Amino acid sequence: MSTFNPIPMSVAPLGLDMSAPMTGNEVALAQLAAARLDLRNPPPRPPPVLQSRGVPIASRGDITTILAPAKSGKSAYSSAMLAAAVLGGEEREDCDTLGISACMRPTGSIVIAFDTEQSKPDQFDLANRAAIRAGVEVLPDWIECYNLAGCSPADLRSMLLAKVAELKAKGVPVWFIVLDGIADHCADINSILESQEVTNEVHVIARESACPVIAIIHRNEGRDADPSARGHLGKQLARKSAYNLTLEKGADEVTVVYSTKNRGAPILKKDGPRFAYSDAARMHVTVNSDALNAEDTTELRELATEVFEAKDQLRFVELHKAVMTAGAKGKTWADKQIKALLKADLIRKSGGGKYLLK
Repeated sequence: MSTFNPIPMSVAPLGLDMSAPMTGNEVALAQLAAARLDLRNPPPRPPPVLQSRGVPIASRGDITTILAPAKSGKSAYSSAMLAAAVLGGEEREDCDTLGISACMRPTGSIVIAFDTEQSKPDQFDLANRAAIRAGVEVLPDWIECYNLAGCSPADLRSMLLAKVAELKAKGVPVWFIVLDGIADHCADINSILESQEVTNEVHVIARESACPVIAIIHRNEGRDADPSARGHLGKQLARKSAYNLTLEKGADEVTVVYSTKNRGAPILKKDGPRFAYSDAARMHVTVNSDALNAEDTTELRELATEVFEAKDQLRFVELHKAVMTAGAKGKTWADKQIKALLKADLIRKSGGGKYLLK
């Protein structure tokens, strides 16, 4: 009979003392012992590190994935996280952090921000905007921003691991880590093996450093466009993340933040924070969701009134044609408006394939 003998492990992700030589079996059993839950002694649950309007979006030891198409404001959203960190739980009406708030900063901790998407001047501008959001002249030294555009995936992974190891050796706690462009840490985002390796590395960093890692990734675009994150890397991150946020930019240039794949409370799209670029402020600013929804409802009500002005009831074909005529727009637009009218409870089906004004 063969004896099970796992490959000896070179790392101790559970914080084991590896100074004494151990066989593969001994390492595995020691890891299991360290990982066993004491069901009579519940572990402490730390407060969330980051929240969006009171809903947790980042917690210690976990991954948060932010999924967004290009030019949707994801970099502005990540810079708002830095501004929230500067405020450290303080709520100020004159500071716009796009709905994000942070817990009180742990003593002596730092924030790490890797950016592989922006040029150095653009990232510098984002850091300045974060300072403006927080009402300070410049971001504090404990926020460390690195411009790593153009670096190879191997170098990015090495630098991240080296930085975390350096801080651990110095006894410096990490508050949270932002990786704007996590896909650049992967040579092939469609490689199952490499995607698992990158995701596992990030997860180990989050757990060993007791901090959240916020990974920002594009969604599929172009010919294969769909709402999911790019490649196997995106799918693996989504599975391993405690929080999955989506940034979606509408035709009105307003970006909404929502999540239905959160651990705990979701952020429904209808309730999600909204922001848009302001020429006056020269940066993205919060859009009042209540005012926006009220404006949308008013416009829909006016459309419904105009469509049903001549008739009490309309068949779908008649309704569709009337909506197209009222808006002077095409079929796709009319389809969306009819769905919106039904959702807003401004019209309803009356039987016999007809619709009436409520």
